[in-house]
Amino acid sequence: MQLNTRSLLIAAGIAGVAMGILSAVPILSLVNCLLCGWVWGGAIFAVWLYKRNENGVVVTTGQGIVIGLVAALIGGVISWLLGVILGGATMAAMGPLLEQFPDEESRQAFQQLMTSGGVPIITLLVNLIVNAIFGIIGGLIGAAVIGNKPPAPATPSM
Repeated sequence: MQLNTRSLLIAAGIAGVAMGILSAVPILSLVNCLLCGWVWGGAIFAVWLYKRNENGVVVTTGQGIVIGLVAALIGGVISWLLGVILGGATMAAMGPLLEQFPDEESRQAFQQLMTSGGVPIITLLVNLIVNAIFGIIGGLIGAAVIGNKPPAPATPSM
C-alpha cells in the first residue's frame, strides 16, 4: 500500500515543526539529551497523525520509516534555522567573552570561526544525519505500536 502524499506531508510537517521548535527552545531542548527524545517522539507523533488523517489505516513498517524520516528532516531544518537565529543573538552578546582572549589575533580567529558560513552548514548536515537516524527509529516504533493496530470495527446502530 502506498502512502498518501498529502497526508504524509501534513503529518510530517506538523510533527516536524513541533519537533524543531521543541529541539531549539533552550530548556526544552534538554529532552534531546535522552537519545534525541524530541526527534523519535516527533516521529511517533507523525505516524499517529498520519494514521488519524487516513482514518485508521494500518501503517506498515516501511511506511513508518518514511513518515518518521520526513518528519525528522523537517524538524532538523526547523531546529537548525532557529539555532542560527538564536546563535546570532548569542554572538551579539559575546562581547565580554571576546575580551578574555589574550591578543587581537585570537579574538579575530574566534569571531571568524563563529560567524563563518562553514559552521552553520556543518551543523545542518550533522543535524540532518542525527535526525534521520532517530526519525527512522521513531517511525519504526510508531508503526509497531500505533500503526499496525487495525481500526475498531464499526458497531451497527439499531
